Amino acid sequence: MTIYLKEATVEDVDLLFEWVNEKLVRKSAFNSNTIAYGEHTEWFFHSVESPNCRIFIGYDDDNPIGQIRIDLEDDKAVIDYSVDSHYRGKGYGVLLLEALENEVRYSLKQVKQIVGKVKFSNISSQRTFNRSGYITENKNECILFYKKLGGYLNE
Repeated sequence: MTIYLKEATVEDVDLLFEWVNEKLVRKSAFNSNTIAYGEHTEWFFHSVESPNCRIFIGYDDDNPIGQIRIDLEDDKAVIDYSVDSHYRGKGYGVLLLEALENEVRYSLKQVKQIVGKVKFSNISSQRTFNRSGYITENKNECILFYKKLGGYLNE
């Protein structure tokens, strides 16, 4: 099973809105409130225009299976991801992380570390980061997962 990433475009705004308001996604998010459509579209268009944000849709064949976003902070890429409810529990989270790591190695040479921030109650996301080889650090409000990158494909 392999997936590929495609950078999000205006055509993806409704799909991302659907995903962001899935019940389990809201429960796992640090802000668990439902997101209004206007708020989502404002955030989306700001994010896709920002040089410090990249949003990708993951595909298995032609089927969108989830999203993964990075916010660039100096030499770090902070991850946010979610998997479509129909594809959860099948290893797609690990594949999204692997695909993102390859994308970062190829096109974002300044990124030396990927960071994920996960709620204590989000056990499935913790497993995903652990299976992907991330180092764990417990904080008061969450668990941080780190992975240092090397072996850049564009060197």
